[in-house]
Amino acid sequence: EKNVTFRFPPPSNPCKIKTRQYFTTKTERGYYRTMDKEQELKLAKKAIRGNPDAYGGLITCYQEYLYKMAFLYMKNEQDSLDLVGTVILKGYQNIRTLKNPAWFRTWLTRILINAAKDTRKRFIYIEIFQ
Repeated sequence: EKNVTFRFPPPSNPCKIKTRQYFTTKTERGYYRTMDKEQELKLAKKAIRGNPDAYGGLITCYQEYLYKMAFLYMKNEQDSLDLVGTVILKGYQNIRTLKNPAWFRTWLTRILINAAKDTRKRFIYIEIFQ
């Protein structure tokens, strides 16, 4: 099995995040994407079949989006980075459960939201019992 590592630099100032600007290039409608739908779909299909390089390509595309979403939930840079790392690992371990490759981003976002809720519950539990 290949050793897979992902690096994701946080944005320079997470407080100035605009919710629609997840990606790096602007399309005609004002939404931001780094690759077209067809290329994304091909990579998602390859990732479901077990190709770690394809999964890495998708994560590279969505790393900034994942960080921004995590920051909205965690309100802390370090906790957000930890959460994104957890989400990337959980996504890689469970990629075969994704039924429709077109829903990759939605699926990964749902993993992030559930992991954020679990992490926040754990923080509240620790604060109460200390």
